[in-house]
Amino acid sequence: MKVNAMHRFSGWLLLTGLIVAACAGTNGTDGHSDTPKRHEARIITHFRPGYPVAALARKESARLLLATDIDATGVPTTCRIVSTTNHDFDRSALNWCWQLRYRPATLDGAPTSDPQHILHLNYAISRPAPDFDHP
Repeated sequence: MKVNAMHRFSGWLLLTGLIVAACAGTNGTDGHSDTPKRHEARIITHFRPGYPVAALARKESARLLLATDIDATGVPTTCRIVSTTNHDFDRSALNWCWQLRYRPATLDGAPTSDPQHILHLNYAISRPAPDFDHP
């Protein structure tokens, strides 16, 4: 009985603000000087991290800030939690971080590493959708 209740509840999940790279964008110049032009790494894999079962049962949410170093091939070399509002979500967030893949950062068009790439991750549970009866 408890499993069925959990299953129904899992349909109400809402994972918001999954990927917001604080460092995303372009640094450098408009090409009129000798300053190198840099483009930050961009996420190319998009999937939701797992919602911890115990946190789901307690209807908990969390906000995490993660930092990752990304190599010149677009693979994370480090993942760490900078801040969290609920440590029950840490493992799920780190597993997600390690699985991400990126279009590498570039410096004057050549792939390069991107240290201290920042990610924001928000876990939230939404209200249940209304049930509709079909004739």
